[in-house]
Amino acid sequence: MNSLWDFAVGIYQHEPIKSACLQLQDTMGADVCLLLTVVWLGKNGRQLTLAEIALLVSTVELWQQKMTLPLRRLRKEVKQLIDSEPSLDAKPVYQQIKAAELEAERVSLQQLQAFTDTQRWHSRLAVNADNAAAVMANISLYLSQCQPLAKTNPAQQWEEISALFVKYSD
Repeated sequence: MNSLWDFAVGIYQHEPIKSACLQLQDTMGADVCLLLTVVWLGKNGRQLTLAEIALLVSTVELWQQKMTLPLRRLRKEVKQLIDSEPSLDAKPVYQQIKAAELEAERVSLQQLQAFTDTQRWHSRLAVNADNAAAVMANISLYLSQCQPLAKTNPAQQWEEISALFVKYSD
């Protein structure tokens, strides 16, 4: 079983985490799979470098651009059509696209798991197993590389979201 997948499914089931992930996706342009991966690595004591974040991004970038993002856009378009045309019986189509998007995200997490299993890390393991600090540092470093899609106060937002991930990743 894919331990990154298990972690992602487990932590994402908490509504505050799901909301935070979607907020970061919509405002910061964050990739939820990458965000959950840097949290997972931090939880396991790995505090990442900027170069390692870049390697993680490049691992799934093509798949995300060609598969996950088009499915997400299509899902959102179908949802808007359903909401604007109540008589349209398209919920089964919406559910199938949503399932395909989730499967595409599973593939991304699988790619990230395979990469992390074979990566020769340059970063160090967190000293004294201060995994909470590694989680927070990884989130901050990853989000600093995202392209904001809306006006936000990143420093405050990152601190609040990092604390959420630390709370729910125990």
